Amino acid sequence: AAYASFNHLEAYLGGRYRKKAWLVSASGALRKADGDYPYTYTNGFQSVSERRENNDYLDANYTATAGYSGKIAALRVGYRGKIIDQGLPGAIVFYNQTQNERLNTSENTLFSDVEWKVSRFSLRIHGQVLQNTLHYVDPDFLNAKGGLDVEYTNRTLNVGAMAQVGLNKWNMQLGTEQFISDLIVNDTLFAQPLRYHNMSVLAAVYRLARFELRMQASSQYISERNEKGSSAGDRFRVNPMVSAEHTTKGGKFKEHVSYRSTFRMPSFNELYYNSVGNVNLLPEDAHVLDYSAALVLRSGAMNMVVRSKLFASLVKNKIVAFPTQNLFVWSMQNIGQARVYGTEALVDAQWKLNPKWRIDVTVNYTFQRALDYSDRNSPSYGDQLAYVPKHSGNMDVSVHYKTTGIRFSNYALSMRYSLNENVIQNEMLGFWIMDIGIFHSFAIKKDNQITLRATVKNIFNQSYAYIRSYVMPGTNFTLSLNYAIH
Repeated sequence: AAYASFNHLEAYLGGRYRKKAWLVSASGALRKADGDYPYTYTNGFQSVSERRENNDYLDANYTATAGYSGKIAALRVGYRGKIIDQGLPGAIVFYNQTQNERLNTSENTLFSDVEWKVSRFSLRIHGQVLQNTLHYVDPDFLNAKGGLDVEYTNRTLNVGAMAQVGLNKWNMQLGTEQFISDLIVNDTLFAQPLRYHNMSVLAAVYRLARFELRMQASSQYISERNEKGSSAGDRFRVNPMVSAEHTTKGGKFKEHVSYRSTFRMPSFNELYYNSVGNVNLLPEDAHVLDYSAALVLRSGAMNMVVRSKLFASLVKNKIVAFPTQNLFVWSMQNIGQARVYGTEALVDAQWKLNPKWRIDVTVNYTFQRALDYSDRNSPSYGDQLAYVPKHSGNMDVSVHYKTTGIRFSNYALSMRYSLNENVIQNEMLGFWIMDIGIFHSFAIKKDNQITLRATVKNIFNQSYAYIRSYVMPGTNFTLSLNYAIH
């Protein structure tokens, strides 16, 4: 359970029971927040101090599963559910105290899978039925009805199978998956699309003691019909992938290189949702190259892992979303050609000073260029894509004494742009946020454990935003209690 600023409450309860080969588990989580945090926003020479309204949030998640695991076969069936009720605050630059948009979400999923293993052969068959409903209300929307009240229901049936067999140093994999999806809207004049989507894959993996080569070809076929209006049409793609991995003796150094071709079809909400969808969206195709390396260092009381990655991709018709009046209504667009490249680095270190004291340090850094090369005559040609920072990173430092500790968390983001045209009017300032937390754990009744944690977030009360005009909270706190029963 947890309590935080702005009347933020969280609760979780989960349990599992195992008897021989049978397992039953269930869990539930509840989260609630008023979201009425104070903020200060500067627009030109004017400074505005207000309190966020219509930013309340309530969600509940629950799941239950039952399964059997034997020597040859394993079976699992389960259910997942989710409900969300939230207000949708607008952009502060156009802030309206009477903003009343609401979004309710409900999602129900039934799933099952069964797997057989005999010698070097295995077969897994799975299925899932999902229904997701979004109910969006805007009582101030200007139309003949005097408001907007629309409900979208996505239904998906998914079945698939994956078989693999080991042949000496080779492992062969063959799989297929079929999705049938439709969209139902309470407006009888609205789009009613029906989509058949097949995904298949054939892969071969060759393994030696310290070397692995993977070759894969996947296909996608999408057939879509819309009884009321335009549809996205039929599409077919074959996408290859090849990767190689080498590990030195002792496993201290590992390197990986890969190429893959990818394809993404726009979703129903990107195509058809009112005020959001764009039926003219094209599918996204990409070619991706990456190289990564990992080094493990151990010296006395120190353990360290260093990872790095270089990546580059060429994306045709990249699908991007731009926020508009609130966090539900976005504008969907294609970027004709995007070139993306960069690097990632991670250092994860641990120093055990003595049996009682330990220091953990984790540092992440990402450099990324995502450039628009669609139209030479466009003012955004060669510019960084909206909301993609060149630099981002975080550093966490934890000091442990027995079962008590303190943690310093830092997150930084460089300047970026709110639109694809990189001009000063579209600049968004970078920011650096620091949190401090303390924690203590103690055991009771054999293996049962209680963990207490207190965190102060944004300790320097920075005014920052991930999306232009949607200012995030200043200094706030969280108190949590976790009781694990074994």
